[in-house]
Amino acid sequence: MLAVVLALSGCAEAPPPTPSPTGRPLGSFLGGTFEAVTREIPPDIFVIIQDVSVLADADPTYTAVNYGSPEWTVLALCADRPHLGAATSVEVAVIPHSVASSTMIANAREGAYSESVTCGDRPYRASPESSG
Repeated sequence: MLAVVLALSGCAEAPPPTPSPTGRPLGSFLGGTFEAVTREIPPDIFVIIQDVSVLADADPTYTAVNYGSPEWTVLALCADRPHLGAATSVEVAVIPHSVASSTMIANAREGAYSESVTCGDRPYRASPESSG
């Protein structure tokens, strides 16, 4: 009986396990829809959205109405945490899917537009290496 009590008290004193990060890696959003990003982030998060349509020789057209739209493609992304679900600040560069060529989307997945976001206090920049 004493051994059981000691075993239980030993378990009670063990530190709790460190939670592992969950969610998709930032790089997995490159070339995907803006909708996928907004589904992953908390509702009360600070989001900076850059319309980088100029990269396709198009005029910027993004407005708040487009927030979370599947009609916009993510070219670059950074956050203050390595996974969007835990982030409190995100910056994303988007372009209308209608003007994003298949080459642009492939280039985004390779990280070609990573400098389209400034990141500032968001040290986790999406890259092909962070796509999982």
